Amino acid sequence: AAQLLHKLNKNILLQVFIAGNHLTVADVVYYVTLHPIVSAWNDRERNIDQNITRWFDHVQHQPEIRQSKDALPLVAINVDVPVEEKKKPAAPAPAEGKPEKAGEAKGAKQEPKGKQAPEAPKKDEAGPSSGEASEGKGKGKGKGQQPDQPAKGKGKPAAAAAPKADEGEPLGALDVSRLEIRVGRIIKCDRHPDPEVKALYVEEIDVGEEKPRQVVSGLANFIPLEEMQGHRVALLCNLKPSKLRGVMSHAMVLAASNADHTQVELVQPPEGAAPGERIFVQGYAGGFEKVIKKETLDEVLKDLRSDEQTPPQATYKGVALMTSKGPCVVKSIKSGGIK
Repeated sequence: AAQLLHKLNKNILLQVFIAGNHLTVADVVYYVTLHPIVSAWNDRERNIDQNITRWFDHVQHQPEIRQSKDALPLVAINVDVPVEEKKKPAAPAPAEGKPEKAGEAKGAKQEPKGKQAPEAPKKDEAGPSSGEASEGKGKGKGKGQQPDQPAKGKGKPAAAAAPKADEGEPLGALDVSRLEIRVGRIIKCDRHPDPEVKALYVEEIDVGEEKPRQVVSGLANFIPLEEMQGHRVALLCNLKPSKLRGVMSHAMVLAASNADHTQVELVQPPEGAAPGERIFVQGYAGGFEKVIKKETLDEVLKDLRSDEQTPPQATYKGVALMTSKGPCVVKSIKSGGIK
């Protein structure tokens, strides 16, 4: 039973419901089956299978579940349990009486009798000492540099640093997972300060960070200013900051447009989705680049479109852009490109 639970926990890592984007019979069957198990779990056990816990808590609060005449009692779940950090195993102590390897002994290496010890290396050939690393000229960049680092130009070159991924996740394939799309909320929107620039808005958007992000968007000809205020948006956050007509922009608001670009509508996360939550697409897991490359962005954006549902959902290759509260939608534009 434990193995089946762990397998289910792994399978629903990026899913809101068991199958599809809405509550189905599969969710109800699993919910009823797991209710006595999850009810008996303590906080630590719920933290181990935290994807099941997240899914279970989401399902038990669905209106269809709560309004049923046979509704099971709510299970109180503490969502603030800290994740336990795995402790690194201590290095094994050397066996008693076992001689240390060459170069590991604390004292100076003894030379066989009759042989003269080699001369100490000259100062300009020796590696930097701990004092030189922090004080000597040209020996380091300051305190904290390791004394055994090779001198510049000597030894093997250092490996290139991997692009930063989300919360330690490895980078995904060249797909939508490379985009850092997060839920945002517009807290202030004004026209561009240059009165001659008619097409641009300047927004301050809460994306769950310490300060709101300033974003410049070319939406002024399509969406009324009053409609922008307080609106939930899908915000592409890992663009390189750039100036648009003299004003810095630190992200991009995603919007759908019709074929001739005469109508534009915001991509809107569902009510209850928290600012800063990462928007995902089921089946496309992976971390994102700290700053996405233009060619990667262009390749991914061509597969972002609204679908034919009512209201239309924002999709990547036909799969909905999702949050913990459901899919992202647009107001009315069907089969429209999103960027």
